[in-house]
Amino acid sequence: MDIKNYSAILIGLLLVLTPSVFAAVTVTRDLPTSAAPGSTITVTLAMTVSGTPPAAVGVTEYFPTGWIVSNPTFNAINQGDRLEWLFWSGGTPVATRSITYKLTIPASASGTATFSGTVDTGTATDIAGDTTMSVSGGATTTSTTTTTTIPYPAYATRDLPSSAKAGTAFTVSLALSVDETDLPNAVGISEIVPSGWNVSSVSTNGNYFASEHKIEWLFWNQSNKVEDRTVTYTITSPTGATGSGTFAGTVDYGGATNPAIGGDTMVTLSTKKKKANDDFIVTLPTAAYANSEVKIRVVDDDTKDPVKKAQVDVFLGTDKYNGKKVAYNATDDNGTFTFVPAEAGKYVLYVDKSGYDEYKTSLTVAAGAPTTTVAPTTTTVPPTTKPAPTTTVPPTTKPAPTTTVPPTTKPAPTTTQPPVTTTTPPAPTTTKPPAPSGDSGMLLILVVVIIVIAIAAYFLMKGKGKGAEKPKNGNAKKAKEEKAGE
Repeated sequence: MDIKNYSAILIGLLLVLTPSVFAAVTVTRDLPTSAAPGSTITVTLAMTVSGTPPAAVGVTEYFPTGWIVSNPTFNAINQGDRLEWLFWSGGTPVATRSITYKLTIPASASGTATFSGTVDTGTATDIAGDTTMSVSGGATTTSTTTTTTIPYPAYATRDLPSSAKAGTAFTVSLALSVDETDLPNAVGISEIVPSGWNVSSVSTNGNYFASEHKIEWLFWNQSNKVEDRTVTYTITSPTGATGSGTFAGTVDYGGATNPAIGGDTMVTLSTKKKKANDDFIVTLPTAAYANSEVKIRVVDDDTKDPVKKAQVDVFLGTDKYNGKKVAYNATDDNGTFTFVPAEAGKYVLYVDKSGYDEYKTSLTVAAGAPTTTVAPTTTTVPPTTKPAPTTTVPPTTKPAPTTTVPPTTKPAPTTTQPPVTTTTPPAPTTTKPPAPSGDSGMLLILVVVIIVIAIAAYFLMKGKGKGAEKPKNGNAKKAKEEKAGE
């Protein structure tokens, strides 16, 4: 699905599902009153949220056809004839903020340019503020009787920051535009800077005259070609200065009138930043690997304090317009954001928060972490197993010999005394002797053998006695009588 269509569907779904009970959200447009063809302007959309913010807000801005958009903030989607923003809890949160983008006016543009747009929280309302601006390639000369518009074959537009901290440096740009259908032979630019301010880094072919606080550039077709171009210089205001600095200048193309340089003319100075904190310092890991945790830390450029709740968006690719969004979240109380890249490649991270300039940085993720980093963790295992010998079984079983059966059964041999008594052989019970072991068993066997021998001897002797008493002369009757007499 085309990403533009997808984003439109997503915005629509979120807004339909958003309750209408939330507080009002308004957007007000700020445009310059006029600008010259070929120049670049900045458009500001001030979004104000009062009360509890809604779950999602969509902003759509229509700009003049043919004008070139650049540097839109807060992940805007360029649909060709309009810009679209979506603010929601899953991305850039809904909050009071300043949305900006730049427009370059075509060199052929003229007349009145019209802007329109809506802010949608479930119910669409028009963007308030400026809706038109004038585009003109000339200036007016006023006499006592008439006002005449004079076209200029060459003119320039100045770009300044609206404010700056005293003692800090900033860059000034002068965009020169020429009419190729009426090309001058030579063009000179003369720029007057505030007295006492220090000028440096003047671009090619420019000369700074400190005594007159003036910078001059000269272009001619024989050397530095007369054409559309941008010249720049760096300027530093005095430390501790207050108020404002005013800039002025003209473009000389050899005509009767030298047009004044258009665009910005003033910079407001302050001893403090316009915003308490407006720059990030983002610290990335020295190495990052796929499927491993990556942590970044965001701190304030001035205070070095952690910046919490800064929105971080991570894209796999070269930028957020051509890459795939793979992670997003806000920094924690320590200014830390964590994500796990699923694959190797180049990642682009955008850090943003209300009151700060958006910060972009890149991170290269390798395919996998080095295997050598595992070795130190495996060396910790042997020390944990050394205490094992203290729990071995032998020490716990040493008392066992004191509970062996032989010591408890030693009195058993005293039960072998019955065979010593004069009682009949059955008296010694044979149920107890099996318990004894060793010499007690042998003694019992010996006693039984002696008894058996004694009984055998007794019957043997008795048999012999009967044989000796038998009468030899056969007087049996007498023998029986004698036997009876006994």
